[in-house]
Amino acid sequence: MKDVVKNVDDLVRLIMANHEREEFYKHAALITKNAALYSLFHEFAYQSQVLKDHLSRWLIAYGSAQALDLTKDTMYRKALRWMKFEVAYKRRTLQDCCSTVEAMTQKEYQSVVNDTKLSQATLRELSQHLSGLESSAKQLTEVLIRSVENEANQNSSVTVA
Repeated sequence: MKDVVKNVDDLVRLIMANHEREEFYKHAALITKNAALYSLFHEFAYQSQVLKDHLSRWLIAYGSAQALDLTKDTMYRKALRWMKFEVAYKRRTLQDCCSTVEAMTQKEYQSVVNDTKLSQATLRELSQHLSGLESSAKQLTEVLIRSVENEANQNSSVTVA
């Protein structure tokens, strides 16, 4: 019984992490002025929505019919709220916050995968989720590097009259 409760708690943690990641990227898409980032942020928000759906199915398979409280004030949620504030007031760059969100989400997954009694089928799927999140982080890094290079090129091509 104790293992079932822990399994459900672990799945809920991952659902919450994906929910917060989705909300962060929806917010990030609203404030970015870069078209490539805008598109990527929507893609990441959608990715987290799909991952939440998959995790919810596992939650049901483990016998949990509990309604999730997606408003619960977790440390993860507090950190994301703080990042939104810092970006809004230009204390941290949006790119830095995105990298932090990706690292935090991957850390949640890694923690659950390493310390859980979930079935092999569930762990395989979680490993696929983690692999997808790692690919997203690499894609984010590439787009961020290109956008910084484009900004530098635009700034260097401006001539002073």
